Amino acid sequence: ELHARWTFLADDGRADAAPVWLGEFGTSTDGLWWGYMTRFLRERPHIGWAYWAINGKKGGSTDESFGLLAADERTVRHPWKLR
Repeated sequence: ELHARWTFLADDGRADAAPVWLGEFGTSTDGLWWGYMTRFLRERPHIGWAYWAINGKKGGSTDESFGLLAADERTVRHPWKLR
């Protein structure tokens, strides 16, 4: 489904091929969506992407639950995100 909606644009050999970048996506749960999206992107290395966010805090002392790092900015919050 995702391929039919937008990643087809990056397919080799298309006359209208274009670079595709998936920016700023993230989650705080290790669910079906996360597994599907990371597998989808691994199978399509020509699709660029960025995870949001690395920081452990949103600002001040507010926790960033999607952050790769915990509030101490040193500890990996969810090791499953790095698999």
